[in-house]
Amino acid sequence: MSQVITIYTDGACKGNPGPGGWGAILQAAGAEKELFGGVPDTTNNRMEMLAVIKGLEALTRPCEVEVYTDSRYVIQGCSEWLEGWKKRNWRTAQKEPVKNVDLWKVLDGLLGRHDVIFHWVKGHNGNRLNERADALANKGVASLKHAGQSQSAQASGVAAPVASQGALDFNSAASCLPPIRVYTDGSSRKTKTGGWGVIIINQGVETEMSGHAFETTNNRMELEGPIRALEVLPAGRPAHITTDSQYVQKGIEEWIKDWRRRGWRTASNEPVKNVDLWKQLEALCAERKVTWAWVRGHNGDPYNERADALAQFASLHAQELLGLEKIKAAMS
Repeated sequence: MSQVITIYTDGACKGNPGPGGWGAILQAAGAEKELFGGVPDTTNNRMEMLAVIKGLEALTRPCEVEVYTDSRYVIQGCSEWLEGWKKRNWRTAQKEPVKNVDLWKVLDGLLGRHDVIFHWVKGHNGNRLNERADALANKGVASLKHAGQSQSAQASGVAAPVASQGALDFNSAASCLPPIRVYTDGSSRKTKTGGWGVIIINQGVETEMSGHAFETTNNRMELEGPIRALEVLPAGRPAHITTDSQYVQKGIEEWIKDWRRRGWRTASNEPVKNVDLWKQLEALCAERKVTWAWVRGHNGDPYNERADALAQFASLHAQELLGLEKIKAAMS
């Protein structure tokens, strides 16, 4: 299931018609983005519509979206009236031209792109996000005074700058897509050679990766797997990583914050082992939402078995390379 985007919208107009503003708050995965703008000569209904339009336009990939608005005009228009207007060539049941038809056409196109569910909220009734969207809309009106209602603002219909906050990049809409599934495993041998294996499943497409190392340990190879996977994943996409290493899962989910707080030392004041890899993994996890799952190794999970086979082959290959190097050294 794809990530659901929540959008709270509101519009404001001083005079109706008169100077107006719109505001939208987009939320997903604990991050959010604020948008607002102003229009010199408009109506309240147009601002209510423009808030929804601007919120949906911020998503450049098809998404599941839940829109919260205090405008019954917007909700009834989208849910009840729109299809009839289109059948009647953008005329009402009374054969009058549909008002705000330019915005309705834009909104109709966006509704065809995204899977949108509308929710009505009572305005000025204590809903925190509705109140914030209202404040943004009024901020859009106020921005017109700061912009001096310039000719460029009148031409574009939007005078205010866009404000945003939160780490989530809604312009790429990466969070709209389902998490990339990653399976990792590591292997090491008595010769201190090791290998790691990764399977990446991105929207049904499977990719295998593997690599080897010398003078290493099993735990280091278990860490190398998720590091190598996260390094190649598309920017911003959430990831769900499955590993059979409790060292990796508990380390990243439970231990690492305390290690960092203690200056990368354990509870017994010993230096954290493999600190170089832990720092790499922590930095990569900070770039996206990552969830973790543990699976028992060699217990029939097909993707864990495949990741293990990749790691085993890579470690064997490293052992063979090491043997060749020893033979060359003996012959030289």
